Amino acid sequence: MISHPKKIDKYHQAHGHTRVDEYDWMRAENWQEVMENPDSLAPEIRAHLDGENAHFQAYWAGHKDLKQQLFDELKGRIQEQDDTLPVKNTTHAYWSRYQQGQQYAILMRAPADDFDAAEATTPGTAHPDTAHPDTAHVVWDENKAAQDHPYYRLGVAGPDPKDQFMILGEDTRGSEQYDLRVLDMRSGDFLPDLLPKTGGGGIWDGDGQSFFYLKLDENHRPYRVMRHVLGQHPDEDTLVFEETDPGFFVGVSKTESGAFILIETGDHITSEVHILPAHEPDQAPTCVAQRQTGHEYSLTHVGDDFYILTNRGGDAVDFEVCRAPIKTPTQDQWQSHIPHQAGRLILSIFSVQGYVMRVEREAALPRLCIEDIQGGRSTEVAFDEAAYALGAGPASGDFRDQVIRFTYSSPTTPASTYDLDLRTGARTLRKVQQIPSGHDASAYVVERHQVTARDGAEIPLTLLRRKGVEGPCPAYVYGYGSYGMATPAGFSTHALSLVDRGMIYAIAHIRGGMEQGYGWYLDGKLHNKQNTFNDFEDCVRYLIETGHTAAGQVAMEGGSAGGLLMGAVMNQAPELFGAVVAHVPFVDVLNTISDATLPLTPIEWNEWGNPIDDPAAYATIAAYSPYDQVREQPYPALMVTAGISDPRVTYWEPAKWVARLRDKRTNDQSLIFKTNMEAGHGGRSGRFEYLWEKAEAYGFILKELANRREV
Repeated sequence: MISHPKKIDKYHQAHGHTRVDEYDWMRAENWQEVMENPDSLAPEIRAHLDGENAHFQAYWAGHKDLKQQLFDELKGRIQEQDDTLPVKNTTHAYWSRYQQGQQYAILMRAPADDFDAAEATTPGTAHPDTAHPDTAHVVWDENKAAQDHPYYRLGVAGPDPKDQFMILGEDTRGSEQYDLRVLDMRSGDFLPDLLPKTGGGGIWDGDGQSFFYLKLDENHRPYRVMRHVLGQHPDEDTLVFEETDPGFFVGVSKTESGAFILIETGDHITSEVHILPAHEPDQAPTCVAQRQTGHEYSLTHVGDDFYILTNRGGDAVDFEVCRAPIKTPTQDQWQSHIPHQAGRLILSIFSVQGYVMRVEREAALPRLCIEDIQGGRSTEVAFDEAAYALGAGPASGDFRDQVIRFTYSSPTTPASTYDLDLRTGARTLRKVQQIPSGHDASAYVVERHQVTARDGAEIPLTLLRRKGVEGPCPAYVYGYGSYGMATPAGFSTHALSLVDRGMIYAIAHIRGGMEQGYGWYLDGKLHNKQNTFNDFEDCVRYLIETGHTAAGQVAMEGGSAGGLLMGAVMNQAPELFGAVVAHVPFVDVLNTISDATLPLTPIEWNEWGNPIDDPAAYATIAAYSPYDQVREQPYPALMVTAGISDPRVTYWEPAKWVARLRDKRTNDQSLIFKTNMEAGHGGRSGRFEYLWEKAEAYGFILKELANRREV
């Protein structure tokens, strides 16, 4: 048995209300330093986390066979020897290669002309991505780079327009700070240029003589765009843009045409874009439309015009597309091009020469729309399955290549990637996701249900099960429901480990996402946040009431804001669940959103409310914050994870939550907690290391639900 941690009462007062936080001592005073150097964590806090980790390992010591079996299954569905599809830049094509048994990718390239010739020598091949030319060579081997680091993630890998240099951005701490270096791909040597602890970026100018990157402030927020000239000392880098509002984060990118650098700043509901010509990088950026609370927009470039995706005026809640000349792109020059249509959410736009594409979603299903700018013709790409996922973008980094690439999958159908030649309409299947251990799509059934929530809203619910499996049987339910992020009904190799054991796998498309338009998001945020939790609970109750499963035989899993969902629903309806898995869960909401020094807090106020200044927001958050709402009652079995260098959900949030649950719960179901001491928000790096964490989650669910059935 693990001992209960000590309590030291700390009192927080706000808006006439006092709350006690007996585990505030777990928050490191030097948290900024800890994110960069976990060894600087106070010994007392480390001892507590080490004790929890030991308890976690002791739990698995008795179930290592199940964990190993699940890992082997999950790994068996990965095509270990695999190449991604090539993407042409200017003179060369680039792709990632995965070798048998290796954790990380190898970045490859070959002359584009040689690549085309190699493909041409394999007529009739179903997947011509396998036809790589003899001139292919290694640009960067992540496996070698990761050898001396317990954590490794390549966050930036961008070739310059002339295919001579490559920017490499490496995170070796899990703190999402990237060290940028420049590789001469001709010699294989690094230039002297080294930019440490950046926020990423790495966007080349039009001539490949300089690039733009992001700087972080002292609280780890991206707030500056800098320009670095090759060969120049980093101290001489030019400040291009600085954001003074801590609630706005900055990003930098380039239009698909390569003609413009885009500096994008914003929070969750407001955006502002500044542009400058890529071939004149020393020009001052120009603002397209000044920030106005609630106005979100983005843009792409074709010919003499910008195409702007916008919700301007507050009436285009599901977005419209406007058009403006590149010489005068300010908002007063915007002309409606694709008018707003309620219920049809335009998710994104992108372009290749002569065409503008948009990805839309209606009735929780996506489609791809293609517009021929010169010919004025529009076509659509959609599918007939009950539920599916669709992603699309340019097939090439060369804007002149009028080919786009889209990937389709469904809960039963592995991902299939196609190239579509916009000039001829020819569609070529380029790659099908291979499942080495085998997969028979006909052995499974996908269903789309509509669940009537307690306030009358209709919640889409996607179910996957094996044919012949009838309820009541154990069920796994996944949800997220925040930031407008929709949960696509795509293919998951992992889900098969549950479904093949007779479980139902369900995705609840709850409010707070944008499955059914922007209004779906608005109805699950701020003062409407309780809808998110109620929707999820109502979906679970629907599965029980319709005989798909039974109370106590339901497992749920979520991460980050999805971990908040787990905690809130577990507080309000613990009797429904037999097992819960919460990854890096955002559960100490009221304390975190009341601390303006933390990295994400100011930008989060538009999502959750500002409890510092707004008594109503304080009351709303306090009513659902999982840490604050833990009370004396039975709780289901729970597995929790955290990352010591996580800048998004700090390690002490789940640590405090687990401690309070241990103290308050009135039963003795399994409660295990693991802190990755060498990783951050995304968990351990490496494609196989991640599978161990998934094997733990699924193993925990299977074991704990089996225990409930035996009682």
